[in-house]
Amino acid sequence: MAKAATSTTTEQSVDLIQLLLDGLKAEGLKVKASWTPKYARLTTADGTIGYVWKATRSGIKVKAAATLKELGTTLKKGWKDNSKEGAMASVRFATTEAEVAQVVAGLKLAADKLAAKKAEAKS
Repeated sequence: MAKAATSTTTEQSVDLIQLLLDGLKAEGLKVKASWTPKYARLTTADGTIGYVWKATRSGIKVKAAATLKELGTTLKKGWKDNSKEGAMASVRFATTEAEVAQVVAGLKLAADKLAAKKAEAKS
């Protein structure tokens, strides 16, 4: 019985993570997911935009390189402040397609922020 629960959690994780990656691709981001045994680093040509962990009962865990203030009032619902831990300033769990869509929007914002910093550094 425990194996079935683990299999379901793994399948849910793969589905939500694939949904996340597909959403980022749909936003026009070329994201590379570099996997470790526990999580994936999501990077673009401009740098790391976030991290995603495999699903637990709470869903997939995502950390984004954007602060709650940068996320704004419409996006920050459901995100928690993680700025004390470093550059990945926001953290969120996602269990549904709608929550994954909010995660995609947050990571897109982080990618746009990194691209703007890189462009500013060049000029």
